[in-house]
Amino acid sequence: MILNIYRNSDFVFNNPYVFNDRYALEDDYFSDPGRPVDRNVWKTNFVPDVRTFSLQPSQRGMSANGMQFVLSNNQAMAHITAFPPGVYKLGHRHGVGAHVLILDGEGYSLLWFEGQERERVNWQDGTVLSPKEGQYHQHFNAAPKPARYVAFRLGDLDNHRPPAGQGWNTHAEIMGIQYDDEDPAIYNLYVEECARRGTTVILPRPSYAKA
Repeated sequence: MILNIYRNSDFVFNNPYVFNDRYALEDDYFSDPGRPVDRNVWKTNFVPDVRTFSLQPSQRGMSANGMQFVLSNNQAMAHITAFPPGVYKLGHRHGVGAHVLILDGEGYSLLWFEGQERERVNWQDGTVLSPKEGQYHQHFNAAPKPARYVAFRLGDLDNHRPPAGQGWNTHAEIMGIQYDDEDPAIYNLYVEECARRGTTVILPRPSYAKA
């Protein structure tokens, strides 16, 4: 992005400016454990183990836990989400640039644009997903063991939330489509996939507020 903006590699790679406000050779820069700045937001320079970092209850689905990270005084952010067998995350959409790295578990994700067919992507440890701008995506833990992923994206240093995007990028859509408002076919597919893998579905069938 920077090379495309300035179109001068010498300026980018030989620029003597030092961002002391972000890194000033502090002795504890990589050993300081960080601190909470909200119930599930952690400010830190270094996360030693994303697979075992302690998480807090999340609003993105039944029994899901998560933690957002404000990293190194930069605009870059990340979050970790974990969810047990038999449940899945709420479908949501946001701006471009998020990269989701699967850390544990096996399952699949559905990706779609409003009014279009849903695309299924199977995943396991090491899979990377990157939804497009405004593309709905929803993650499903189909195996009989917990699933966990870490997602990297741009953030906002002022309020630790994703930057405002198009008109669709509302708080409600970022937080997710509630189970009762989703297409019943989503739950039916999940039940079939769990049955094929011998996984017990914990999430009750939604009541479907909309016809």
